[in-house]
Amino acid sequence: MIDKGVVNTFLVSNPVNLGFEIKNLGNKVKNLVVRLCDEDEYRLTDSLMSKFFIQEILIAVKLLAKTINAQGVLFVVNKKFENLKELQDFQMENARILIIDNKTFPCGFKRDIINSFNKSLKKSVPFKITKNDLYVDSSTLYEVYKAVILELPSIEKFVHITGNCIYSSCLLNLKMGTSINDVIKQIGGYESNPAMVVVNGSQTGTSVSSLDVPITKYTKSVSILANNKITDSHIYSCVNCGNCRLSCPANICPDILYKYAIEKNEIDSIYLDSVSLCNECGLCNTVCPARLPLGQMITTLKSETINKGKNQNEE
Repeated sequence: MIDKGVVNTFLVSNPVNLGFEIKNLGNKVKNLVVRLCDEDEYRLTDSLMSKFFIQEILIAVKLLAKTINAQGVLFVVNKKFENLKELQDFQMENARILIIDNKTFPCGFKRDIINSFNKSLKKSVPFKITKNDLYVDSSTLYEVYKAVILELPSIEKFVHITGNCIYSSCLLNLKMGTSINDVIKQIGGYESNPAMVVVNGSQTGTSVSSLDVPITKYTKSVSILANNKITDSHIYSCVNCGNCRLSCPANICPDILYKYAIEKNEIDSIYLDSVSLCNECGLCNTVCPARLPLGQMITTLKSETINKGKNQNEE
């Protein structure tokens, strides 16, 4: 799988080579967790892929489950999932379906899936879901199908194009390297002048500064927005409103961690240790009236903590 170049986009903020991820799993008992819906309510890519390519995805599930010698397979869907019968008829031992509530956010990250599993299925299922299992999404599974079954190189990708600057939303199969501007030309151009481009969803994605940005293996969706759909992007000083703490599903303090990263002030180690709990859902960014990049700063601190731990172990 490594030489196939398939990228696992289960977490769009941290995509990884699927082959290396499988290799790093080792020989431990593990499960395959398959998310067939989107964790970002402003993105429909994985939901559409599951709708149109369910048979190809299920073939890829069997391939991956066999590759990692999975003890169990868990399908994660939302209440609006249209191909539930195909999952119920799926011929594989220890395959189960978990229906999550997509009306609340976050709803599709590892921690949320584990919590939902423990609440509703743990007592009736012969396997246990942990953060060390293999988590994949619809987009990744379709790429596995193309690479293994069709033996096609990974040079094209389905991307959901949406926004109030274009005439209609659509799911396009695009060549990697195609610029966003060229994509819009292919679908009839702009209905109104674009003011912002958001890649991979308003909650979990990022804004880009140019329409010349290319489609990559990590791109799931592109939203082109007009001025009346965006807010002031200027970064202000923290107003100590506490919104980030109230909204955080992991109960950490994004404001304290942000001030620590910016001002290098002394804080209790319990706050630094809490960065490992962050699932990078981006809610703190969404509710911050000062437009502070809280989520990005916590992700940076998280990476620094992981690298520091690796260096200490090597010493």
